[in-house]
Parts: sequence; C-alpha cells; structure tokens
Amino acid sequence: MRAALWSPTGGSGVTALSCALALRLSETGPCTLLDAAGDVQVALGVALDTSLGLTDWLVAGAGRTADSLLRIAEPVTKSLAVVSLGATQASFDASTAIDLTAMESAVIDLGRNAVVPVNGAVKLLVIKKCYLAVRRAQNLVQHCDALVVVQEDGRRLSKNDLSEILGKPIAGTVSWDKAVARAVDIGVLQANVPKRLREELDRIVEWST
Repeated sequence: MRAALWSPTGGSGVTALSCALALRLSETGPCTLLDAAGDVQVALGVALDTSLGLTDWLVAGAGRTADSLLRIAEPVTKSLAVVSLGATQASFDASTAIDLTAMESAVIDLGRNAVVPVNGAVKLLVIKKCYLAVRRAQNLVQHCDALVVVQEDGRRLSKNDLSEILGKPIAGTVSWDKAVARAVDIGVLQANVPKRLREELDRIVEWST
C-alpha cells in the first residue's frame, strides 16, 4: 500500500495516523514514511538527521528521482525508514509531484498540503465530523480519493453525511482515542499502537488494496 494523508484543518490527527499506518504496514514488510509536515520524528519519539530530506529532494532538479527518495530514508526500526522534512526552504504545491512508485509500501504525511500530487499513492482525506472541516474540504476534495473519518462523540454529522456532501467514499474510520494521544505526547507510539487503532488501520489497508 502507498498512501498520502492530508486534512484541511490542523488537529485532525494526520501525523499520528500516518505514523501508526506506516508502523502497521512495516509489520508485514519494508515501509517508508515521508514527512511533509515536519512532525513525524516528534510523534515517533525519535531523533532524525534533518539535514537532508523531502524539501532537499524537491529542489534537486534532474537528480529528483523516485529511487533517490529511498536513498535518503533513515531507518527507524528494522522495517520502517523515514524521510524527514529536510533543511531546505521549499514550498509544496501543485507543480511538484512526489513520486512513490519505487516504494513497495509507503505513507506520506502531507499535513495540510492537499494540492501536492503524489504519484503511485491513494490520497486519503482525514477529516473530523465537523462542519468547518467539511466546509474547507469542499474546496479541496478533488485532491482526495477517499475519506478517513475521525469518530468523535457529540458530533451531529455522520460519516455517511460526509461521504454524501463531499462525494467521496469512506476508506475507513478511526476513533479519537486518549491512548493514541498519550502515546504521541510521550513519544512511544512506535512501541505501542493501540489494538483498536490497529484494527481500524487494517480496514483502511483492506479498502485501499
């Protein structure tokens, strides 16, 4: 599976979900996690060499190949490698595609960079059942293939409402979970992806493959 995750608003859990999905995929084979938002190493609780990363790759010109992305990935576990954000000041926009086709399994955390083309990946919009999030997503929905809905208590909108309003299928749902938030806060997510989240991720993988 190769997936690009983004959200129209901050605080939707894109980074935590990207990390958890990459960790889950790495249990069955090598996986590369790419950080276009700058928060992956904090969420994983690891120290990475940020002197060479995704933004450096973006400005490399003729040297910007799918294989070269793999060469700058830094191992975090036996089967998970991370491409950090990088040190070069570069913007992510619709003119610069990120090519994941050389990777058997990959996840990219796009943050709110919805318009970035990602070759060889399914683009998943991570969204809460929130009117403001839906309103913002309506202007960007052409940049996603499916929705991952964050389930929260007390919301009037349903996942089916989101699917109907945005005109996109539901790839899966994830529950807002204090255990996940704690794991991210103390930097131990890579050691302990909660069981319920693992099951939810498996359903997203099944939909996407």
